[in-house]
Amino acid sequence: MPQQANDLPTTAAMSTRKVKDHVENSPQLSPDMNVWLVGQQVSPTQRRGRYEPQSFGHPAKMLPELARRIIETYSKRDAVVVDLMSGIGTTGVEATWLGRRYVGVEIESNYCEIQRENLLLAVSQGATGKWSLHAGDAQEDFGIRNADLVTFSPPYHDAIHNQGDELARIRRKIASGSASQALIRRFSNWNEATEQAAGGTRSIGYSANSTNIGHKKGEAFRSSMRSIYFRAFEALKPGGYLAVVTKDQRDRKSGELTDVYGDTVAAAKEAGFLLHQHVVAILCKIDEASGQVTHRTSHWQRMAVTKSIGTDRVIMLGQFEDVAVFRKPLG
Repeated sequence: MPQQANDLPTTAAMSTRKVKDHVENSPQLSPDMNVWLVGQQVSPTQRRGRYEPQSFGHPAKMLPELARRIIETYSKRDAVVVDLMSGIGTTGVEATWLGRRYVGVEIESNYCEIQRENLLLAVSQGATGKWSLHAGDAQEDFGIRNADLVTFSPPYHDAIHNQGDELARIRRKIASGSASQALIRRFSNWNEATEQAAGGTRSIGYSANSTNIGHKKGEAFRSSMRSIYFRAFEALKPGGYLAVVTKDQRDRKSGELTDVYGDTVAAAKEAGFLLHQHVVAILCKIDEASGQVTHRTSHWQRMAVTKSIGTDRVIMLGQFEDVAVFRKPLG
């Protein structure tokens, strides 16, 4: 049974407004391509006081500002907003603050519990939206229908999960004699809360659940994602929006570029969606007066740079994410 709060109706019966009303009152959208500045503040600042401290342990969180912009642009107040890969609940928290009716799905039980706590915190602070939460795989059918917006940020193939257990990595370096004194000191003084706040590292790794699609590569990953896009299509009302946050990645060993955005567009179209808009979400800070750029680097980017020292590898520090926005046909 899903966890529910605020007397949210069952998902199969949600949002029965007429399609005509939905289309006539759709938000005014920008042209086919748009650019959003979502990194003007660093992620911890965007979350401070609004999310439980344990939220920082998730290494691949969507920026709150990006979630807010997606929800405000592609839905109206009281709309049903769904996140099929909801993690620690960034979409949910922002949706409840914006007065939406939120439905989350998350396969990892520990993140599901953190998400529940974040949602309860939002409501206790005055958020007026309603929410429900399902623990399980996004490929399952949870009876979600007639939603206005589905949005999520899928794992970038195995890019995050392959980072593995940070403590195990440090132990291997110490055992091999290749660890620096700074790394040895870090190991001897390891503090889980400090490590999470600094970079999102987890001493137990990201996920031990082998069914999590983030462990999959290549066609196995793409096949699982196609199933999820079909679920998203099923969950939406005609004319509803799907917004997927993606980021192209390079294989850490071969250097080959993985076209995550292209794969996303192909899979969503196969599920029946129409490509509606491409939003480029800028993660770095840009001073609008001077044009000065302040880079925002992730924990994984900093780790990649450190490992590249003394090699001929070129490390690209991507400062944007692609948001692929689709619409379910009216017919």
